Amino acid sequence: MKMMKYLYLLASILALTACEQDLTEADMTNSGTLFINVDGFPAFSETAQTRSVGASDAGKTAWANGDKLLLHLSYTNDKGTQNSYSILTYDGSTWNCSPTLALENAHSASLTTYYAPTYSWDDSGNLIGTGGTGEFMQTTQNLTNRNVTISFANVTRAYSRLRFASATNTRLTVTLTGFTPAGYNTSVVDNYTATLTTDSKGNAYLYGSWNANAKLTVSANYLTSKIEKTLSASTPAQSYALDTPQLISSIPSNWNNSTTDITGYYKLNADITLSGNWIPIGNATTNRVQGRFIGTFDGGGYQIKGLKSESSGDDFGLFRVLGTGGVIKNVNLTECSIDGSGSFVAGIVATNHGTIENCHVIGGTIKGKEYVGGLVSYNNHGSVIVACSNSADISGNQDIGGLFSRTYDGTTTLSCFNAGNVTGNSSVGEIAGGIGILGTVTACYYLDENSVKGTDGVETTWDAAISDMNSTLQAAGYSYQYELDTNSGLPVVKTTE
Repeated sequence: MKMMKYLYLLASILALTACEQDLTEADMTNSGTLFINVDGFPAFSETAQTRSVGASDAGKTAWANGDKLLLHLSYTNDKGTQNSYSILTYDGSTWNCSPTLALENAHSASLTTYYAPTYSWDDSGNLIGTGGTGEFMQTTQNLTNRNVTISFANVTRAYSRLRFASATNTRLTVTLTGFTPAGYNTSVVDNYTATLTTDSKGNAYLYGSWNANAKLTVSANYLTSKIEKTLSASTPAQSYALDTPQLISSIPSNWNNSTTDITGYYKLNADITLSGNWIPIGNATTNRVQGRFIGTFDGGGYQIKGLKSESSGDDFGLFRVLGTGGVIKNVNLTECSIDGSGSFVAGIVATNHGTIENCHVIGGTIKGKEYVGGLVSYNNHGSVIVACSNSADISGNQDIGGLFSRTYDGTTTLSCFNAGNVTGNSSVGEIAGGIGILGTVTACYYLDENSVKGTDGVETTWDAAISDMNSTLQAAGYSYQYELDTNSGLPVVKTTE
C-alpha cells in the first residue's frame, strides 16, 4: 500500500535536518512524496562601476510572498521514464506545492527547477511566457533520496540586468534593439518593446543581453521628449542603471499651487533664480491628500536662488507637502528670505511624508508664527531625512527647530546638521522644536555659537562630527560623504548620488 502523500515544506536547513532525522527511510526505492526545502534567494550583484545613480541596489534580496518556482521531476522505474510538473508557491513563511510530487520505485531521478516569474507550464508541461521583464534561472539536480534542497546559490546568470530609476509607481515604455531577453529558448530581438512600472523604490528592470551599439529609447507621460541612449555590450551577471528623469531648467509653472498630485521624475540641469513672491509647489496642507508632490525631484546639486515671501498663509516652503513615496534630493536652496506670519513654515517642505536626501538650506532667513523649521516643519511618520543641513536663521513664536519643528515616532534622520541661529519664545531647539526629538535621529549635530554639539549636548569638533556622520551614512548604504569646507568652515557633501 502506498504511503500517504504529504509535502513537508521547510523554511530552513535546520528544520530540514530535523526532518531528515524523522525520515530515515525516505529513499527512492519506496513510493512517496518529495520533502522539499528552498534555500535563500540569490541577490543580483551591482557595483559602482555599472551604476549611474544611487547606492548599491541588489533589487530582490529575499523570497517574497507569492513567489513561484516551476518544478519538473523526471525519473525512471520499471515502467520507463516518468515526468511530473508542479508549482511551488511561497506564502511568506512556507512553500506550498501543487500538485505534490512523488516517486514510485525509482531507479534514478532528477529535479529541474526554474525561477522564471514571467513563465508558466502549459497542459503538456511546456514552458510558456515572455522573456525579458523577469529573471530566468534554472538548476537541475540528481536525486539520491526524497529529501531535496533547492538552491540557486551556484547558478550563474547568463544575462545582465538593466535598471531604470524613475519615480515610484511610474509607467515606462522601453524599446531596445539587439536585445536577447532572459528566458526559455529566446533569441535576438531587433525591436524589443516592454511596458514597465516602477516599484516602491522607483526602480523597474529588464533582464537579458544587448549588443554593442544597441539603441535604447525610454518614454513616459512625464517626459516631454523621449530619452535615447546608445549602449555598449552587456556583461553577463552584471547590472546596469539608467537615470530616467525629465531634465528641467526651471520650476514648471503648473506646479505652483497645483490642486492635483504631481508625479514623475525631474532633474534640474542648471542653477535657477526664482522671481516675485514665491508660491509653493502643490497646494496640499497637512490634512489634505491632493496637491502633494509624490514624484522625484533631483536638484542635481544646482542652486535654487531668490525664494522670497512675505506670506501670511500657512504651509509654506519650496514644496508644501511631500507625499508618501515622494523624493526630494540634491537641492541647494541659497539665501532664501521667508518673512511669514503663518504656521507650518520651512525652507524645503512644510510637511514631509517622504524622503529628503542631500538637501541644504544655505544662508538666508526663515520666519513664521509657529511650527517653523529650517528644512521641514512637520516630519511625519515613515519619513526619512538623510545628509541634509540648514544654515539659515530660523525664528518664530513657538515650536521652532533648526532642522524641523516637530518629528514623530517612525521617522528616520541620519547625518544632518544645523548651523543657523534659532530663536523663539517657547519650544525652541537647535535640531527640533515642539515636543523635542522623536523617531530615530542618528549622528546629527548643531553649531552653538562657536561650539559643535551632538543631540546629547556634548561638545565635539567638526572633524569628529564628520567622521561620525560619514560612518553612519556608509553603514546605512548611502554614498553621500561630508568634508570640511575651508571657506565656510562647515561640512559639505562632497559626493552626490
